[in-house]
Amino acid sequence: MTAAPAAGVEVPAARKVPLLHIVILVLATWIIFVWGYVTRVGSGAKYWVVTGGWLPWIYLIMIAAFIGKKMGKIIDKTLLIAIMFALCIVTAKWYYFSGTSEVDFINNLSGTLSASLSIGVWPPEASQHIKDLIPSWMVVWDPLAAERYYRGGGDPIWSPMTAPIITWVLIYIALALQGMFLTFAILGPEFWEVQRLPFPITIPPRYVINNVYTEDPKLFGDLFYNMKKHRIFWIGVVVGLLLNLPYMATQILPAVPWGAVIGGGYGFVALETLYPGLVSAVQSIFPNAIWVTTTIHLPNTLILMLVPTSVSTTILFWRICLGWIYPGITTRMGLIPAGAGPWWYGPILFGPFANSFTIYTGLALVALYAMRRRIADFVRLIRENGSIEGVSARVMLGLFLIGTLVFLGIWSAAGLDPFTNFLVWLLFTISSIGGAYFYATLLWYGGDCTGYNLWWLVYPVSSSLGLLPTVPTAGHKAAAVFGYYVATMGTCVGAFEGNCMYNPTILVSTYSLGAGTKADLKRLFIYMLVVLVALPPFAFFFDAWFNSHVGIVYTSQSGMDMHWWNPASAAMDLGVRAITWASPPIPVHIAAAWEIGWMVFLLASYLIAARFAFLSYFLNPIGIVAAPNWWVGWVNPLVALIVRTLLTRAVGAKRAYEIIVELVSGLAVGFGLLFIVLGAYVFFGISLPTIAALWK
Repeated sequence: MTAAPAAGVEVPAARKVPLLHIVILVLATWIIFVWGYVTRVGSGAKYWVVTGGWLPWIYLIMIAAFIGKKMGKIIDKTLLIAIMFALCIVTAKWYYFSGTSEVDFINNLSGTLSASLSIGVWPPEASQHIKDLIPSWMVVWDPLAAERYYRGGGDPIWSPMTAPIITWVLIYIALALQGMFLTFAILGPEFWEVQRLPFPITIPPRYVINNVYTEDPKLFGDLFYNMKKHRIFWIGVVVGLLLNLPYMATQILPAVPWGAVIGGGYGFVALETLYPGLVSAVQSIFPNAIWVTTTIHLPNTLILMLVPTSVSTTILFWRICLGWIYPGITTRMGLIPAGAGPWWYGPILFGPFANSFTIYTGLALVALYAMRRRIADFVRLIRENGSIEGVSARVMLGLFLIGTLVFLGIWSAAGLDPFTNFLVWLLFTISSIGGAYFYATLLWYGGDCTGYNLWWLVYPVSSSLGLLPTVPTAGHKAAAVFGYYVATMGTCVGAFEGNCMYNPTILVSTYSLGAGTKADLKRLFIYMLVVLVALPPFAFFFDAWFNSHVGIVYTSQSGMDMHWWNPASAAMDLGVRAITWASPPIPVHIAAAWEIGWMVFLLASYLIAARFAFLSYFLNPIGIVAAPNWWVGWVNPLVALIVRTLLTRAVGAKRAYEIIVELVSGLAVGFGLLFIVLGAYVFFGISLPTIAALWK
């Protein structure tokens, strides 16, 4: 972060952005999307096996190392990272770790645009209850156009579809402008430079890139040409490859056993799969115990060895003491009914706590408090016309304001009052900051699915002001738009939650990849914006054209992302037909009060732990937030504590850390190494034949 230069100080000229790089990125983004999209929508039963792109990042770096070593041509590192970013968007949030699949932009498209283009025919009750309450420039009410998109039949009926497509393009670009500001102006510099958070998701590519693009030019490509020096990494590669081989083989050859146990690209074993009686055994001692199910997940164990010990101890304390012992005692005292669990019964309600919106908004309060000085510094830069990594602070703020005004303007024009509109936007933004903080600190499962519980906080406030109905009211335009807003933005494939590839969660992770490899952050900022802006117009018009020919209902795109999440149901059932969408089993205003209480508790835990260090072993906010997470579990932190202690005593803390980083990097690469084979099998063997059969 730099202020405006004083007079007479010579400032080195910023490196120019080659036009060729922009052209390469735009074309690469479009090509990657089509390739990943075709793979995904035609994959059938392999829908969650290969979810989009299937070129692990390790192959890009291998090619760069070969070209640099053998041909003497060094591929620009910043451009390489930008291409990895484009691949990440259409492959998975997992991509930066192992290069394999999970939720990606295609999910986001399906849960927003696809739902909007088909609402005229699906769900059928939408036309009965909310037709024309959501404007036709946001969704397609025309039954012929919607039917063409939903069931296929030929060329798109563009007239009713064009305005909604443009609207959703603007929404995504607006989110990109907001997210890039938060990432490069505030969150990225704070998390990387000041707090020095580990960003586990990008540890593997950072390690690989730094050992290919070495400081000594003579050692370029060292990782691949001096395996003895990096033997721990290559041991990890072999182990990861062998651990994931059964799963990969099973997906191609179903007769191979164990494929259902070893997770594809994840490398985990569910403990309850190995010990089916685990839950009943624990609950026989502690009735109504929760958080018993867990995984044995080698990468997570290693990652937990890289973060403060207080994270693991807090996870264990909360899972065992509050997840097992507390329900057991309160159930035996008669405070919780047998078989009910502590979620909505007893003196402490866990239901309002164990949801993404509460915990990540609470975590955002911690992050905002911790970086209050960063925010003050940014205000100073605005006054002084300063810059951050060569990018004008005023330019970044201007982009943020444009994105915010466009976003809020769209939803207000759709029929939502400015107060409710702003409150929803503010809460989504804050919870996204909490998700980004969690990504930067521990794992990549944060700030997601927030819309389901965010509305609990907004609805009582707006309804008390007469802005939303207190009882179901047919024809209530604001209620329909409100429901569609929180659902399209906040289901588990929504556009404004942690699973969205336009969210600060993945954007901050990309920042760490650039900062951790000493890439040109100014150019990375521009390159990422190019990718984020170039993708929606091409992807959305392509999707409309493609599905008009094949029918989205017949593809893998419709199942979970459009039908299951079904944002139209929220538009109907948050004030029009009912007020029941994702509603709690207690009055909404009481659930909201508990949400606020848990948020305040997380901030208080941070402040108390900062004041009394020994309490951090029980009140680390990251550990509290991670405690309910199935991927984290209780086996992984327990093993991490034991192994970390033994390894540190054996080789010292610094060397132990280096060994773990090298090993986890190798494991991640090994997990994803064969994903290219599996992806090719799905693409050529399943997706292309399926699409050819559906094409009309």
